[in-house]
Amino acid sequence: MKNVMKRCLALIILFEKHIAGIDANYIKDNIPQYRELSPSAFHRSFERDKEVLRSMGFVINYSNDKWELESGYEISGTDIWKSIENN
Repeated sequence: MKNVMKRCLALIILFEKHIAGIDANYIKDNIPQYRELSPSAFHRSFERDKEVLRSMGFVINYSNDKWELESGYEISGTDIWKSIENN
């Protein structure tokens, strides 16, 4: 699970740096844990990592031949905290 969290954190950082969208080869080349994987193993790992991120409130979508982090994402539960702060 430690490797999964490292990859997920690396994905979030990569998407924060490149808001306009990233192709799959760029993702594979820029995340060390993906580099040595075969194309099919990369695809399986990336799909699992996207699901982990989705469960935490980070949604990665495919649009115009690029992967993008959905705008307006929030970690689940932060809206509750914001509501408490406002009241």
